[in-house]
Amino acid sequence: MSRPSTRFDFGLYAACAGAEVALHVATAGRYGMFRDEYYYLACADRLDWGYVDHPPLSILVLAISRALLGDSVLATRLPAILAAAAVVVVAGLLTRRLGGGRFAQGLAMLCVVACPMLLGIHSLYSMNSFDHLFWVLGAYVLVGIIQTDDPRRWLLLGLVSGLGLQNKTSMAFFAIGLVAGLALTSQRKWFRSPYLYAGGALALLIYAPNIAWQVQHDFAMLEFIRNASLHKNAPITPVSYVLEIVKTFHPLLLPVWLMGALYPFVRSEARVWRPLALVFVTVLIVFMFTNGKPYYAAPAFALIFPLGALWIERLTTERRSWRPAIVVVLVIGGALFVPMAIPILPPQKALTYMQTIGIIPKPAERGHSGEMPQHFADRFGWRKRAELVKRAYDSLSPEDRKKAVILCPNYGEAAAMEYYAAELGLPPAISGHNNYWLWGPGQAGGEVNIVIAHPDNEMLRAFRAVEDLGTVDEPFQLDRWRELRVYIARGLERPVAELWPDLKRFI
Repeated sequence: MSRPSTRFDFGLYAACAGAEVALHVATAGRYGMFRDEYYYLACADRLDWGYVDHPPLSILVLAISRALLGDSVLATRLPAILAAAAVVVVAGLLTRRLGGGRFAQGLAMLCVVACPMLLGIHSLYSMNSFDHLFWVLGAYVLVGIIQTDDPRRWLLLGLVSGLGLQNKTSMAFFAIGLVAGLALTSQRKWFRSPYLYAGGALALLIYAPNIAWQVQHDFAMLEFIRNASLHKNAPITPVSYVLEIVKTFHPLLLPVWLMGALYPFVRSEARVWRPLALVFVTVLIVFMFTNGKPYYAAPAFALIFPLGALWIERLTTERRSWRPAIVVVLVIGGALFVPMAIPILPPQKALTYMQTIGIIPKPAERGHSGEMPQHFADRFGWRKRAELVKRAYDSLSPEDRKKAVILCPNYGEAAAMEYYAAELGLPPAISGHNNYWLWGPGQAGGEVNIVIAHPDNEMLRAFRAVEDLGTVDEPFQLDRWRELRVYIARGLERPVAELWPDLKRFI
C-alpha cells in the first residue's frame, strides 16, 4: 500500500512539471511557427472525423483552444505544453505505482524533462504530445491491471487506447507491444478473459468514426503511410537507428532506459513488470526494421524511464550519497542538450553551438538538407514568403486580383498563406498535398495564379505566361524551401478541375 502523499511530494511533481512548462513558455516566441502548426490550424478550420495524415482528436483540441485563446504561437502551443506537463506527472505516478519512492519518481520525471527528443517534440503543437500522454496513461492502467488482477480495468485501458487512436494511429504500436508483452509472460492468462476483448472492442468503437472516414476516402491514410515509408522517410539501418536514438534521446539517459528494459528480466522482484518492458522492446524493434523515424519511438521512452529509475533507486539504497550526484549529472547533461531541442539561443548561435559540440540530428526525411536541423529550420521564412506573395498580388490589376489564387507545392506553404491571409490581404491558397487535395481547388479558374514552386517544376509549363518574382532570403530554412520561388502565372492550358486529380500527393 502506498504511503500518503506529503507537501514535499506535491512540490516535487510541481517542480518537474513546472520546469517543463517554463522551458516551453519562455521559448515559444522564438523562431516562429513550425510548418506543421500552420497546417493543423488550417485543419482546425475544417473539423472532420479524419484527415489524410492524422486522426481528428488533436485537431478538435486545437479548434477549442483557438476559439478560447486565439492563434498566436504561444496560444497554439499551450495545449501541447500542458499535455507534456501531464506526461511528466504521469511518469512520476507510474513510477510510484511500480513501487518507486521519491527518488525514483523524481528521477523518472527528470528523465522525461531532460530528454532532448521529448523536449523538442513537446515544444510544438502536434498530436505527439497527446500521443505520449496516452501511452504513459496506458502503461499506468496496465500496471494497475497486473497489480490488482481486476479484469474490469481492461475497459479503462480500452478507453485510453481508443482516445489514443483518435489522436494518432501510432497508439496501435502500443497495442502490438501489449499483445507481445502478454503473450510472452505469465500475463497471457488475460487472453482467456472476456474483459480484455471488451476493452479492445471499446477502443475500436471509439476509433470507428475515423475508420468510417477512411472507408469514405478510399483509405487515404494508408496511402499516405505507404508513400511516406517508401519515398519520404530517410532510409536508416537498424544499427544507425539505435545510434541515432542514443544521440537524440541523450547519451546520459542510455543507462536509464537500458536498465528499464533489462530490469524485469534480470531481477526476480521485477519479473511481474515484463509486459511493460516488452512493450518498449517490441516497439523499438518494429521501428528499427521498418524504416521508422527515431522520434516515432519517443512515447515508449516515457514509459520505460520509470522502470530504469526504480532499479537505480534500489541499487542505491545502501549508497544514497550517489543519488545527488546522479541528479546533478542528469541536470547538467540535460542542460547541455537543451539548445539542440528548443530555441533557447538565437538561430546562428544555436547552429554554432551544435556544430561546436558535434551533435546535429540527421535529417529524418529525404531531401531535407540544410545547416539547421529540420525541427528548427521549419520555423523560418513563412511570413517572408507570404509578404513576397503579397507584393505579387498587389502588382495585379483589380480585375486580376478577383480571379487570383495561390497555388502551393505543399500543405506548409498553403497553410502559412492562409494564416497570414487576413493580416496581409491574400487570395485563397490551394494545394494538391494531403488534405488540401481533398479540400479541392475551390473557385479557382486558372486564369491568374500566384505560384510557389521550384524553377524546374513541370507545373509551370502548364501556363502560357510565367513571370518570376524571385525568392526570399532566409538562410536558416531547409534548402528545398529556400529554393522555392514566387511566380505570377497566367493562362492555364487545362481547367483547374480537370487538372486537379493529377496534383494529388499523399505523402
